[in-house]
Parts: sequence; C-alpha cells; structure tokens
Amino acid sequence: MASQGADIETANCMTGQTFHSNHPDETRQIGETVGRALTTGDVVALIGDLGTGKTCLTQGIARGIGLHADRLVSSPSYTLINEYEGPIPIYHIDLYRLDKRDHVWELGLDEYLEGDGVCVIEWADAILDQLPKHTIQIKLCWIDESSRTIEVNGRGNVSTHTLPLTKELRKPEQA
Repeated sequence: MASQGADIETANCMTGQTFHSNHPDETRQIGETVGRALTTGDVVALIGDLGTGKTCLTQGIARGIGLHADRLVSSPSYTLINEYEGPIPIYHIDLYRLDKRDHVWELGLDEYLEGDGVCVIEWADAILDQLPKHTIQIKLCWIDESSRTIEVNGRGNVSTHTLPLTKELRKPEQA
C-alpha cells in the first residue's frame, strides 16, 4: 500500500507502493512515471521472474527520463549492458547470464553506479546487498498470464511522483 501523509513529502524516507498492470502499456506507463522522478546517480534494481515485464518497465523508465519514444530499448541479456544517450544517460544492465556475483564487478559496474546517468539493473537480487543504500527496488510478480503487481520501494522522490498514478492504475482489492 502507498504511504499516506507527511512521510511521502520527506525526501529521504523509504516508501512503497504497489501497482497492478494488466497490459504491457500499463507497465510502460508505470515505468515512465518512475523515470520522471529519477535523476543522475539513481540506481533502480529490478527483481522478478522471467517474463514479468522488467524490460517493458525499463522502456517506460527510459521514456520518463527523456529518451525519444522512437528509440528502441531492448533487453541486454546477451550484451549485459546497453547504454542509451539522452538528457540523462541510461545504463541498462542485465545480470541474468552471470553465474557468479564477482563477475558483475569485473564488468565495471562500480563505474556505472558512480557515473553521470541512471542505472537500471535487471536481476539485481543477486547483488542487492552490494548496491547503494539509495537504490530504488522494483519487484515485479505474476498475478496471472496478463497481470502483474509492481512494488516500488525507494526514496520519497519516487513516491511523491507516483502517488497520483496509483489512483489511475490500482485496481480495487477483491474481497
């Protein structure tokens, strides 16, 4: 559930929201709203099973940051890292094919984390404990074949921007 009241306005508080997506376009819209709240140096850790929409969410994040809509954002599963130039550079990192945590740092991940862009890391659960404290965690989970829950846990700046979207996309809980 989304936090209410003064906690949302506090810049450094940890807050969380859960969204429901029934279509890839809704997942992109959630990502776009999150992307608008991001700035240089932010790290987004994406956690979820295969096919839950991590790359789809990243496409929305890229649009929210300002990457032109015609620009293709694709999964870096085979290249491990895709870089996208825009108003703020985006470093899209996929850890799925790395079998050892140590290999992540051999890629130069620390340079991306300390760089002048936003890092979006798919399969980040493998190194979550090694990421900066200000990392925004987004967990995507299956509800059914076409529906997902998307839990956003991060600093107040994300929740402040996404709160209005909650009312648009959240489906009433079924009793």
